Amino acid sequence: MKNFIKLAVVALAMTTAFQAKAEITKSERVLVVVSELDVFAPRESRDLYRTLEGLTRAIPNGILASEYSRVIGQYDRVATSTNFVNLLRTLALDERVKAIDVILSLHGSPNRLHFFNGGTRISDLSNSLLRANTPAQRELVTKLKKKLRLMYNLSCFGKSVNEEFVNMGFDTSFGSVAVNANSDVEFPSFIGLWRLGFKVSDALAPTNNDFAIFAHDGPMVTTGRVTGNTMLQQINSKKEIEGRTSLKINTDPR
Repeated sequence: MKNFIKLAVVALAMTTAFQAKAEITKSERVLVVVSELDVFAPRESRDLYRTLEGLTRAIPNGILASEYSRVIGQYDRVATSTNFVNLLRTLALDERVKAIDVILSLHGSPNRLHFFNGGTRISDLSNSLLRANTPAQRELVTKLKKKLRLMYNLSCFGKSVNEEFVNMGFDTSFGSVAVNANSDVEFPSFIGLWRLGFKVSDALAPTNNDFAIFAHDGPMVTTGRVTGNTMLQQINSKKEIEGRTSLKINTDPR
């Protein structure tokens, strides 16, 4: 009986230790925000995109700074694919970091992201990020894949790169089906709910249901059809999630 009780106590201790390890604390998580919308914006839309830039830079710092050890911004000329890859690989080697979340606010097209230095195919980005030609690099990539967690992609056609981001190591990636036009309502809503501990699917729900998408996108799509504006006709802000829909701000990466 004493042995049984002893085993039960040990098992309980191990379970408690595992549960504690399964939660990522503020000091262990880092948020990376990559934002560049101005350089490739149509001239007539630059004021709009500058407003969106301000939104995606101010909200994470205002709402999430208290929930992460660091919020690292890569803006304007700094928002290059090379800088992004180098930053993630550097964070992989930082023993203090256990989880890396990313917000991408870039222009996008199918299977491409448009950083400051130009359009980058998602396959090329993946190859650069996961480059492993030496034992040291292979160890780095192993560490990186254990830390990459959330990819919130505000770029147009984000759905087209979801699978590749998950293959890179992100637990969860989500992005729009086509042209993304609802960041003004979705972004602050999601960020606020994510901070409160909602899982990804529930944090998206208020703005990503069929009614909300139709109410926001519908008038713009109709305008595009009437005026012949092909960009407006391609609007579909519906977000598709690849990977773990139950991911939360304190979830331990795989």
